[in-house]
Formats: sequence, structure tokens, C-alpha cells
Amino acid sequence: MVLPVVAWFGAQVVAPDLVKRALDLLSQPDWRKKLVASVKRRSERKFSRRRLTKWLAREDVWELLVNPSDESTATLIQSLVGALATRRNSAAHQADLAEYLVRLVYAEFLANLDASYAVAISHYQQTAQLTRIEDHLADQNGFATNLAHLPAPVARTISSQTPNGSGACERLAALLADPASRGAGVVRDIVDTPPGWLRDGPPLLWAALAEFANGFGWSDLASVCFERAADEGVPGRGRWLALAALTATEAGDEARASDLVKLAEEVHSSVEFVLAARAAIAGDLEGLRVAIAADSDEPQLLLMAARVNFLLGHFEVAITLAERTITLDDALAGARLILAEVLQARALVSESVSPQRDLSRSIELSLEARDQRRAWGGPSDQAVVLACRGSILLHDVDTVFRLVTETPGGDATPEEAKSLAVLPIVARAALSVGDVARAQSSLALLPEGFERGA
Repeated sequence: MVLPVVAWFGAQVVAPDLVKRALDLLSQPDWRKKLVASVKRRSERKFSRRRLTKWLAREDVWELLVNPSDESTATLIQSLVGALATRRNSAAHQADLAEYLVRLVYAEFLANLDASYAVAISHYQQTAQLTRIEDHLADQNGFATNLAHLPAPVARTISSQTPNGSGACERLAALLADPASRGAGVVRDIVDTPPGWLRDGPPLLWAALAEFANGFGWSDLASVCFERAADEGVPGRGRWLALAALTATEAGDEARASDLVKLAEEVHSSVEFVLAARAAIAGDLEGLRVAIAADSDEPQLLLMAARVNFLLGHFEVAITLAERTITLDDALAGARLILAEVLQARALVSESVSPQRDLSRSIELSLEARDQRRAWGGPSDQAVVLACRGSILLHDVDTVFRLVTETPGGDATPEEAKSLAVLPIVARAALSVGDVARAQSSLALLPEGFERGA
């Protein structure tokens, strides 16, 4: 049960003064708060910071942390289960969350304990990760298989660089295709401590990493990786800086976005991406619409222009742009989703020649996008929501229930069925047929204060 890195730590000859220092630090409330904050930043799951802080104030917990073993890890998990216990969460949920948090606490505790251990831990983790990757690549078809499990833009970028650094390409593909990488923490670790093979590999691999992060909605990480691509000398520096600015805007970091746009303008002020980034940061939708040419060959810009025209109510233009995006890059699920959304909006405001045809096509597009994202383990719940909305507008509630019910009873993956975006529309569909109990049970799964509209 103990983490491999913790087992490694336990096997080291730990000086008594380091143990004493660890206990001294744990006894300091401010240091414990810093440790909890570090865990919070790394965590992909919600938890009570107050309860974790209170748990870390216990002296028995300190003793277990500085003497890692299978037994101490099990005891820590059991004690944290009790500390996190609430009536709202099941015992299984609490146990799973406790184990997850104990792992994070161990890692962050050791990394914050001593600089030498932080470096050693990073080296150990990278070495262990590379061992897994090398095993993964033992199959001669491993690279092609891994590329097939990545978002199409990421796979294309990595594949294009194999003549310049096949080893780095294979390692990055294997790492990102690993289901364990489906968390922002893995990408953040690569950004914070780039492995040697990435530092020495083709610079464009940073763009592939940015596209991967962007595909999962980790805009802050995507921004850092796009900037790194620019700094590493990838041709088209202004383009990558503009993309870094745009993703920083999506992450809500306006100051960083503004600084990046200024850098991009110094490189080349007339590039479409730079003009678009400048307008986006200013919140100028009309300026953004004008900045992107309708005949652009950049799918990302066309998709952005489609969204803007949709927001401005220019439905026909948005449809044309989304369709052109799909023609240029059929693998962009986002283009299908925006087209589906525009078609539903056009049907609702009576601007459609055939509302029923528009709604039927929106459902088809949504399900195609869902399947595209499922293929690489991406977030497919938005596509399910759009397909359900179209079905509700066609009064086809049976299809809604099939789309949101987990297999084998329905078509949904476990993640889709439990998605906070999907649950409100389940309730809406249930209410439309008078199934109050199902509506209530769906809404009860939403956290307090969550927006329940769909």
C-alpha cells in the first residue's frame, strides 16, 4: 500500500537530525498550513482543507509520517478516514479519498522537508516513470498504439517530429497515453522538472504538451507550455506567444495574458493569432471577429471565430466557419460541438428552414464529438449534454435517459453518468415526464451552490 517513493525514502539511511527537524517542522502550525496548501494545489479532488489541517496537528500522525512503512501508511489512511468522515459521503468514498490524500501528503511532506530530498524524489519519480515507459515501448507497435490514444492534434505534432528525435517522441507519446497521465499533476510535474529526454528533444514537443493540456481544459498549463515552445525556438514565435496569451486569458490570468501579447506584438504585430489574442484579452468580441479572416487556414482561429459569431448572434456565419473548421481538421471535436450548439440556437429562434433537421443534426454532431473525445480519454460530458438538449427539444426523453445511463443499461461512461454537467439535464428530462424521484435523486448528487440549470 505504501507509495514506491515512500518505500524508497524508508530504505534510506535517514540522519537523526533530519527526523528531529521533520518533527520540529510538523509542530509548527504555519509549516503545516504550507503543507496543506501544497497538497491543495496538487490535488485533482475536492477535500476539506480544515479537516486535513486538523488531522496534521496530531502528534501520532507526525510519528507515522517520519517512519514510513506499509503499516504506518495503512494506519494513516484509517485515521484520515475518521478525520474526513461526513454523513454525506459513503465509507468507500472516504476511504478512497483518504488514500489519495495520504499519498499526496507523503509526497509533499518529503519534497518540502529538505531540498536534497526534493531533488532525489524528483529523480526517483522520473526514473520509475521512464522504466514504465521503456516497458511500454517493448512492443514494436507501441508508438503507433500510443499515438492512437492521444488527441489528434497532439498525435500529429509528435509524429511530425520523429525524424528529429524519435526517442523523445516515443517517450512523450507513451507518457501521455498512460491513463495515469489523465491528471493535471502529471503535466505540471513535467513543466516544473522537465526530464532530460524532453529538454534534449525537438522543441515542438512543448507545443504537443500544450495541446494535450488544452484538450483537458488545463489552460494555465497549456499557456506555460505554449510559451516554452516559443522560448525554445520553435518557428513562428509570435504565434506561440499569442496562443500562450489566449490560454492564459481562458485561465483567468489577465496580467500574464497582457504581458504575453506585448511580447508577441514585438515579434510580429500583424499575425492573425496576435491580433486575435489582443482582441480577446480586451474582451472585444467584434474586434476578435474582424481579426480572424473567414478564409483562414488555421482551424484554431476559425473555431474561435465561430464561437464569437455565435455569441454575437451571427448564426449563419458561425455555421459556415464551424463547417470550414471541420473540413480543415475533421478530428477537432470542438468544431462539432460549436456547430451543434449553433444549430440548436438557430432552431430555437425560428431562423431555421427545418428546426427538426437542425436538431437531429446537432445530436449526430454531439455524439460524433463524444466518441472522438472518448477515444483519447478526454472530457466527453459536454457532448452528452448537447445531445441530450437536442433530444429534449425533439421530445425524445427515452434517448436522453439512454445517453446518461451508465452501461450496460445505457450508453454513458461512468464519468459521463456522474458528471456535474450531465446531472441537471437528467433532472430536467425526468421532470418533463413527471419522474420527480429521479429528478430529486440527480439534483441531490450536486454539491451545494452548484448551478443547476442545463
